[in-house]
Amino acid sequence: MPTVNATFKIDEFQLTEFDSWFRNHYDVVDLKILPNTEQLYLSDPIFKKLVHNVRTCTKLRDEYINKVNI
Repeated sequence: MPTVNATFKIDEFQLTEFDSWFRNHYDVVDLKILPNTEQLYLSDPIFKKLVHNVRTCTKLRDEYINKVNI
């Protein structure tokens, strides 16, 4: 069975209902509530570099997995 990773934007007042519905309908492996980091990204060069490095590493990891996991 494949694993799917998705990111949704949802109103805070709907979060509890969504979480409950999602867990009742799917085999949830991981569910994270992500903080809004837009201002941090715009104002902090260190954070911006960290985000860039994470994206680069994630891309490299995914490419490696696709290459060797035939």
